[in-house]
Amino acid sequence: MNRIELELKLADLKHQYSQLFAEDKGKKIYLNGVSGKWSDPWSKMYSPWNTVHMNLTGQLLILMLAEMLTCQGMEIISANTDGLVVYYKEEDEEKLKYWIKYWEEMTGFVLENAEYTKYYARDINAYFAVKDNDVKVKGPYSEVGSQSGTQLDNNPNMLICSDAIKLYLSVGKPISDTILECKDITRFVVVRNVKGGACFQNQYLGKVVRWYYSNKSYDYIQYVNSGNKVADSDNCKPIMDLPDKFPDDLDFNFYIKKCVDILYDIGYYTKEKQVSFF
Repeated sequence: MNRIELELKLADLKHQYSQLFAEDKGKKIYLNGVSGKWSDPWSKMYSPWNTVHMNLTGQLLILMLAEMLTCQGMEIISANTDGLVVYYKEEDEEKLKYWIKYWEEMTGFVLENAEYTKYYARDINAYFAVKDNDVKVKGPYSEVGSQSGTQLDNNPNMLICSDAIKLYLSVGKPISDTILECKDITRFVVVRNVKGGACFQNQYLGKVVRWYYSNKSYDYIQYVNSGNKVADSDNCKPIMDLPDKFPDDLDFNFYIKKCVDILYDIGYYTKEKQVSFF
């Protein structure tokens, strides 16, 4: 196969993947919507029995699998209605596969498998998982949401911190290097919906505000109706229109310290294991 044929083959595979991705996420949104309507008393699809049946069945079946694996000496790191994160020794891999297959045949469900070399979590819905130098991110640290698997689900929230931590956990690149090298202001911004609208220094901003953290700002954004501070907006600089040039007052140290906070939150650092990447 020559280079042109190979490039065409790769392009075709990417197209097939994008189609499957769209179909998968579309069906997921549809199914989640249906199951959500089962709990909505104002919906024609309202069905409390189906809600209880679905939730309890899923929880009990996952609990059964967790019990099977725990009895075989494996450790359950986290669990929810969707699946388990299991820590096991390399010599127990065949044993793990056996019990998963046994569970699948018993329940009629099929599990998807993902192996991680590192897994750091704040909770079941917020974690960094490393696989072959690739990092899966979920929850407030993620750029995409869990419903559609795209950016449409989440407002940007200091994505540079997630970028830096992913590179640090996967290839060991220092946090400060990633943050200082980045010149894309969109990776530093926070976007927040503000009910009733927001203002900064008596200037109305709107109901959706965008800011970055500045080393020359000592003010915060306020709710128009109450005058209360919008959460986490201390020392911010509103940036409702993206600038042509990268701001010269961006507080790089703030973002570096935020990365440290996240590393503590996900259990990478503890009081016994202090910060060492500066």
